[in-house]
Amino acid sequence: MKDLKYEIVRSSRRKKLTITVERDRSIIVHAPESTSDEQVREVVDSKRQWLFEKVNHPQKYQDRPHPPGKEIVDGESVLYLGREYRVEVCETSSGEVEFSKVFSIPKALGRSERL
Repeated sequence: MKDLKYEIVRSSRRKKLTITVERDRSIIVHAPESTSDEQVREVVDSKRQWLFEKVNHPQKYQDRPHPPGKEIVDGESVLYLGREYRVEVCETSSGEVEFSKVFSIPKALGRSERL
């Protein structure tokens, strides 16, 4: 298997070592200050298969059609819990955002709010 590149972030307040795979596929190892590079390498090696699966996950890290914080536009889609759903800007019975296989956004919110 190819070599894994990761960044180590040490903290005097941290008690346990954790590994995070970021959206940009970078791997961050958060470790207590007292943890040696060898100990970090051993933990990363023990999690190698899991890390490769996370870094190569096709859905989680796919390019999104629109960056987060986009304006709400009728007919577009939004990523929610790993799936794309259609957005409709319309009047809703409650006056609030409603969801039933489609996100229904009241027109008043559609002009000023961002997802």
